[in-house]
Amino acid sequence: MSREESATGKVDTLESPAVRPPRDALIVATALFATSCLSVATLYQRASAGYIHQTGEWLVRQAQAVAALMDGDLHRTLVRPEQENTPEYERAVEPLRRVLRGVSGLRYAYTMILREDGVHFVLDGTPEGDADGDGVEDHSFLMDRYETPEPPLLLALRSGKPIADITSAPDKWGAMVSGYAPLFDSEGRQVGIVGIDIDVREYRRQLGAIRHAALAATLPAGLMSVLLGLVTYGLRARTARAEMERSRMERMYREEQRAINALLSNLPGLAYRRRCDANWTMLFVSEGCVELTGYLPGDLLHNRRISYEQLIHPEDRGMVRAKVEAAVRSKEPFRLTYRIITAGGEEKWVWEQGRGVYAPTGEILYLEGFITDITERKRAEAALRQAMRSAEAGSRAKTEFLANMSHEVRTPMTAILGYAEQLLDANLPEQERTQAINTIRRNAVYLLEILNDVLDLSKIEAGQLELEHVACSPAAVVLDVCTLLQHRAQEKGLGLRAEFPDPIPATIYTDPTRLRQILINLVGNAIKFTDRGVVRVVTRFVRPTDAGSAVAGRDRGGPLMQFDVIDSGIGIPPDRLARLFQPFSQADSSTSRRFGGTGLGLAISRRLARKLGGDVEIVATRPGAGTHIRVTVRSGPLQDVEMIQPKPEELRPESPVPAPQPIQVRFEGRLLLAEDGIDNQRLIAQILKRAGLTVAVAADGRAAFEQAITAWRNGEPFDVILMDMQMPEMDGYEATRLLRRYGYPGIIVALTAHALTHDREKCLAVGCNDYMSKPIERAALLELVRRHLAAAREAAPKKAQPAAAGTENAQ
Repeated sequence: MSREESATGKVDTLESPAVRPPRDALIVATALFATSCLSVATLYQRASAGYIHQTGEWLVRQAQAVAALMDGDLHRTLVRPEQENTPEYERAVEPLRRVLRGVSGLRYAYTMILREDGVHFVLDGTPEGDADGDGVEDHSFLMDRYETPEPPLLLALRSGKPIADITSAPDKWGAMVSGYAPLFDSEGRQVGIVGIDIDVREYRRQLGAIRHAALAATLPAGLMSVLLGLVTYGLRARTARAEMERSRMERMYREEQRAINALLSNLPGLAYRRRCDANWTMLFVSEGCVELTGYLPGDLLHNRRISYEQLIHPEDRGMVRAKVEAAVRSKEPFRLTYRIITAGGEEKWVWEQGRGVYAPTGEILYLEGFITDITERKRAEAALRQAMRSAEAGSRAKTEFLANMSHEVRTPMTAILGYAEQLLDANLPEQERTQAINTIRRNAVYLLEILNDVLDLSKIEAGQLELEHVACSPAAVVLDVCTLLQHRAQEKGLGLRAEFPDPIPATIYTDPTRLRQILINLVGNAIKFTDRGVVRVVTRFVRPTDAGSAVAGRDRGGPLMQFDVIDSGIGIPPDRLARLFQPFSQADSSTSRRFGGTGLGLAISRRLARKLGGDVEIVATRPGAGTHIRVTVRSGPLQDVEMIQPKPEELRPESPVPAPQPIQVRFEGRLLLAEDGIDNQRLIAQILKRAGLTVAVAADGRAAFEQAITAWRNGEPFDVILMDMQMPEMDGYEATRLLRRYGYPGIIVALTAHALTHDREKCLAVGCNDYMSKPIERAALLELVRRHLAAAREAAPKKAQPAAAGTENAQ
């Protein structure tokens, strides 16, 4: 037996060849100490490198911030030493001085430029003198040459990029650590750099402190190594080996966790691990916490400053906790959408996806997951829903409008077609024939009014409505409207009164046609929706300082004329007021079925009133008790205008409507009518021929061009050409343009169904002398022809014969 066996009678396992506790203890202690030293060295290297990098970034940020405060354009003008101490220099250097005063640790702040002969100082925020007592002037004067520029400084001047210089190479002012940032003028050109310096001694002191801290950290590591070695020595080798294995596994786990944490920290949003306790205590929070919540990760870790549950919107907390607890019970992942309140008080929508991590026994260990900001998506969804609602509302309004328009067009068309069919009956009595003709004319005029309403609204929406401000009598306009609508009111057994309770101007400066149109719309509506009682039109003059002025916010530009239309009709429900002034809608879709109308009148009236400097608004209304609508328009200048107290019974309409009179005129002249519509050809030609005119007809623009050129070449030109602008083969625009290109001097009048302002301008631009929109009124047509025949006769001796030219070039 060995010596151990002879002494004890058994093998000492602590001294057996397979297990040597002193060796194991020494290995463990040495390994732990070496690992600790390596870790300390790694931490020291990272800390020092981080401090160096952080210092460089801080210097560059400070230099960039100072450069942003500088006036680059002013800096570019400071190029001579004598500009030192000028107001321009003082203004340019002030940001540098403010930075030196306000930022702790800065030693110097200055600007430099690069010239052919080297680097020169421009601005220096340091006061003149030797404040540090090193025998060197601290202040660098304008255009002083810097003799020892370092490569980072030259690189910043040449490249225009921000650079930090941490080499701390000494110059005559000492050893400094510097940051440089480019300085630009307003056109983006580099005009120099901004430099800031800190004393290298503070920089080195901080690095030394890091080094001393690292060295001090090795002492507890050594003590811990010795202690662990002693403990390991007293344990069996098997326990020692198991402990070493566990230590190795723990180190691997920590490294994995650090790698995972680094990965999560670089992802957008917030990655977390938290306990499933009453306060949801955070065990890990990624760096995305700052952007998402406004709190630092440390604020949420272990609920140091605030718990995550406190960030959840109070209205959503119960829902979130209930769903998370249900997911934990079922051991299923959970997905949630809810709101949080950030540190700045902002409300954000977030989406959270998480799961529970469970022990083998089934006990919940912790929750882990990811939270991301979906506020913009929520806003986009809300905007899309609003747009869809708006589109649906617009679609419904247009559908109702089309239905109303269909009704309003088909109703008079039924009368027109029905009575036209009666006129074909040769045995129809004369009285019924006259009644049929009048009915056809009345319904046709109504159809034209509907079309004019649509065109008016189109002009207003396109900004093409032209107003004509002239002096007119407001009292006469009101009475004109009342006289015009009196018959309609009498048919329903209603009273219609014009009231003038106070003096008003004898004349105002506005567009009487549009004012009359507004009042006709409103008074006509009042009559339409009133079955009994009276409709009143109350006219007042309102000065800007008068109490109870009609339109708040619109009465500060001069005096107003106010027209109140008050009825005792059906009224308007409060929930329908918002739709009242919208185009293509009425307060109630059933209204159009009962009373008729397209729903354009109020929309047009409000837009016209606003163009006249006023407005249309509902003053009061109640279902079954009538409506009070107020119209205001600017009165315009009133110097030397008499104030009068009108008496309705003494007034006469400003524009009385004459009774139709038979038109009996006779002309002499030759006309060319270019019109492709057979019915219009016959109608217009009959009107002209009955007036004594000779009429030639062309069915398209090419035929019109050929006939006009041929007659002109033969010395018998037409006195007037009536040119339809929309024809096959060649339209009226091209035919007119071609005639003018050939030098045709005669009068050409455009006839077109297009009635907008730009349509008239388009016709005149191609060479037409005048313009008339369809449908054609006989009196207006004959007056237009008479006027141009007179002009043609005056110009006839001056007309030149055409040069020899064939029409073949028009092909």
